[in-house]
Amino acid sequence: MSAQAIQAETGQDQEATPSATKGRWGVDLIGSMVYYPFGPAFQGYRATDAAAEVRIRAADEHYDQSSKLALPVSGALAAGLLYLLGLLFDRHPVLAVTFFYAAIIMIVGIIAALRFKVVRASLAGLATAPAEVVSRQRLIKTLGMAVSTIVVFWLVLYLYDLRLDALAADHPKEMRFYPTVAGNMIYAAVGLPFLFAAIVHFDKLAARAGQNRTTFALLLFAMFQLGALAIIVFKFIDPKPSIAISERSLVCGWRHDWREMTGVDLSDGRKGKEYAVVKLQPPVVRALGISSDRCRIDGLSVDYEDVYRTIVSAWQPHANDP
Repeated sequence: MSAQAIQAETGQDQEATPSATKGRWGVDLIGSMVYYPFGPAFQGYRATDAAAEVRIRAADEHYDQSSKLALPVSGALAAGLLYLLGLLFDRHPVLAVTFFYAAIIMIVGIIAALRFKVVRASLAGLATAPAEVVSRQRLIKTLGMAVSTIVVFWLVLYLYDLRLDALAADHPKEMRFYPTVAGNMIYAAVGLPFLFAAIVHFDKLAARAGQNRTTFALLLFAMFQLGALAIIVFKFIDPKPSIAISERSLVCGWRHDWREMTGVDLSDGRKGKEYAVVKLQPPVVRALGISSDRCRIDGLSVDYEDVYRTIVSAWQPHANDP
């Protein structure tokens, strides 16, 4: 029976009824095997006979085997992307999250394009099949969630900046720098979609790792996510400054008057951390037993270079104080 006949008898559009899909293979309304090279959310190809199905499966398996050889290169590329993400995050956290989602889409697209290039010859002459409506809707929802996450991420950072600006009026004689919530936000923005996907595919994960292990891992991951969200809320409600600069002193976990200092240098720490190194006067050195103190100036709501310049500018008028 043809697809048109089935549609006429059932009153249903073939595209509107989801097929039984597993991976890149599915069965349409007329019982034909359908291969979706880009996934069921996109157009597929009907394998109308056993020979066509065998041919496609052989080409698909050939790609899977050959792609394993590229795993070391893929790992290096993934490490490079994460490194770029880290560099971008410090100064442009919203752009970093956008880059992360775009990188995932790009990687998935490249893999699908490479697979299609290998199997394309085996699909020659086959009739096309429409995308599954349910899978297409799921894809659109996923993309919508990604865009919504980026918008919420930007909105929270914007509102946090407004919150800090309002606090500045309460301390007109001090320049205060507060810790950023971007780190916790990016953890939540990246982690929550993975948590959602893991919950949706719980049965598959449980079949591989065991139900108890999978449940424990998801609960632990969910606790970390809730912790990150709780920190964001706490910082938003009651921000505590990491650095306070006044006419007389610099407070950064410790407190030194400007006249106690002989200089301020910028220092790179491990793991990309940045510090303002405060050199101390001899009497202070003798009293404390240290020649300098370090003030961490990254991880704040303001770029670390701006923080460093502010510290230097505040110290310079006191450089020659007795």
